[in-house]
Amino acid sequence: MRDWMTDFEQLLRGFSRHKKLAEELRSPDPEDDLFVRMAIVGFSFHRPTEEWGIDNLNFIRRYRGDEFSGAALAELGLSNSHALFACLSLGHMLGLFQAGQIDETEFSRGEALLPGFLALNEEEITSMPA
Repeated sequence: MRDWMTDFEQLLRGFSRHKKLAEELRSPDPEDDLFVRMAIVGFSFHRPTEEWGIDNLNFIRRYRGDEFSGAALAELGLSNSHALFACLSLGHMLGLFQAGQIDETEFSRGEALLPGFLALNEEEITSMPA
């Protein structure tokens, strides 16, 4: 089993650096906002960005349209930094999955643990610039 909390902790420690990379990332799709580019950065830790595909994009957009939408975050009193971190983490998990380093069960486990990590680190994540 993967130690997701260590993975998420490492992503959190590098958040500013990862966000800067996402801000500088040039995507051929003009609709790729900062949230999608954060996911691409997370993905790129394990797979080349050229392998980022429509299925990955749709997965992130689904999250952004649901539990990490602006409205959902506001209702919970959370910031865009939470959504940016979640996208980075989900991209990281998608990269691991595509690289064959985790299976669907382990992916689902990481996905289930992410909200808990966000809650445990709410204050730190909220203080990061979105």
